[in-house]
Amino acid sequence: MSKSPSLARLLEKLLPKSHSSSGLNRKVQTPDVKDDNEAKDLKNIKDSRRQTVTVVLNGKSSEDRFDGHKDIAQFIRGHRRNASATDTEISAIEIAAPTTAPTPPPGYVQPYDTIIFDIGDVLFTWEPVPNHSIPGATFKLILRSHEFYAYESGKLTEDEFYRATAERLGVPFEDVQSAFHGARESLAPNPLMPPLIRKLKENHTILAASNISEPDFTWLHARSGFEWNLFDNIHASFAIQARKPDLAFFHAVIDSAGLDPARTIFIDDKVENVLSAKSLGVAGFVFRDQESAVRTLWAMCTDPIERGWKWVEENKRRMHCFTGAGKDVEENFTQILILELTGREDIVDYVKYDRLFHFYQGDKQPTIKDFPYDMDTTSTGLSICPHIKPETRHDVMNEMLTYLNQDGIIQTYFDRKRPRIDPIVCCNVLTLFYSNGRGEEPLLEKTKSWIVDILLARAYLGGTTYYHCAEAFLFFFSRLLSHSPAFRAEHLDTLVTRIRERVGIASEACGLALRVHLCAQFDICPGQDFKLLLLAQEADGGWPAGGFYRYPGNGVMIGHRGWVTCVALDAIKRGRERGWNADLREVIA
Repeated sequence: MSKSPSLARLLEKLLPKSHSSSGLNRKVQTPDVKDDNEAKDLKNIKDSRRQTVTVVLNGKSSEDRFDGHKDIAQFIRGHRRNASATDTEISAIEIAAPTTAPTPPPGYVQPYDTIIFDIGDVLFTWEPVPNHSIPGATFKLILRSHEFYAYESGKLTEDEFYRATAERLGVPFEDVQSAFHGARESLAPNPLMPPLIRKLKENHTILAASNISEPDFTWLHARSGFEWNLFDNIHASFAIQARKPDLAFFHAVIDSAGLDPARTIFIDDKVENVLSAKSLGVAGFVFRDQESAVRTLWAMCTDPIERGWKWVEENKRRMHCFTGAGKDVEENFTQILILELTGREDIVDYVKYDRLFHFYQGDKQPTIKDFPYDMDTTSTGLSICPHIKPETRHDVMNEMLTYLNQDGIIQTYFDRKRPRIDPIVCCNVLTLFYSNGRGEEPLLEKTKSWIVDILLARAYLGGTTYYHCAEAFLFFFSRLLSHSPAFRAEHLDTLVTRIRERVGIASEACGLALRVHLCAQFDICPGQDFKLLLLAQEADGGWPAGGFYRYPGNGVMIGHRGWVTCVALDAIKRGRERGWNADLREVIA
């Protein structure tokens, strides 16, 4: 195979002549083995471095599982330079000095030190030439032909490949040539990837590994519009003389870069390529779109607690609910819950009522004028807000006892024309009474009996009147137990059983965060839910809102990113303290 003299001179001048083979001898880290407690729980549930562009020349070493996790499943779903090729055995083009990696944050251990990116359809997109004599479908078949594989492996020259393909298809040489040149011209960078790589480079070696011919590599590398100096090395199939998914290709990359597969991530758009990499112990996942790839890499390569709290700080006092249509709902209830969970009054924004609390802030309610005070926000506000006087709490509790429906159950509103009930509201009212030494009031017996029946019968599985997910009831029931030793002793075992039953159930981010939080609170093995919660973190550091409340009249869902993020952060902190396995390679695909 002939090489361009210009690239030969460039490579001979700049590239090293040898490479390390230590990567092949590194011991691959084996997955953590589940301990007896975890197995028991599951049984119960069932019942830098140098920055170079490297090519190895003439060498011989060459979505169903997440069905239902709709808001997280998809994650499991210029520098201009002229160059050509040479006969050098090992080569690299020097680009820039390495970046010093900052010290990892306390309590977080960086599990990976190297990230390998595919180039085509990951860093760049392309399209076959439209309205060409060689149709797009035929063009894509050519890309899976024996001739094309030989071309990418450096075993055929460009002209040899075009000629062999033209003869096989019975078309002119020039048609094949123009089809491939046109596809080259369509290459465009994925805009989200360079900023991500730039940030990840602070703590990781960044490599590229591509099935690419010498002419395409030369043309692409000379094209402006992409920061090639982001890569410490580029491994090309034409130089290695093997291509993905051949194991020889991956062995050559591991060997020449001296990689530890257990500390390496590989991203490619083809399942077969990821499969081969993972068989060697590499943590790989399939690139499906920019957004999910960015989210997955953030989850795998950064501290979720540090990123999450950064999001909270950036959004403090502006974390509001919003409907499924994206309309803000400024309310007090979730703000008060965040205050209780975090102890941070500086990050929340709520109206400090003197006595009864509105769910909505002031006159900002989106649906009804003169909205009544409600038991839910009032009981939570009186329990948590530090400005409330003790005598005020007892005065309001006396009033609450006058709002019982015909079954003797506490109502939701301070409005006798709205005799609605909700078991979560009842839990919060009971929490107020128990936390103030009045949990044994005789008028509360029917309310207590009802919420216990809800727990025993699993009546919460479809949500409640005002709350969407099953975990919301379990969360607020557990909150009640924390304020009543006697009630806790009587019902704790049932609650723990119900939490275990939920582990592994497909859920939105809100339900998932509450579930993992409950597992941490009661030392229940979360199975894979802990890892799915880590993967659910958005690129900006917060978690998706999911569905927390709902309007019973029209079914409109209301979510709150701030609440879900704070619950997730507390759950992850507790899980980390308990030594929960956070290796995401078991859940990414």
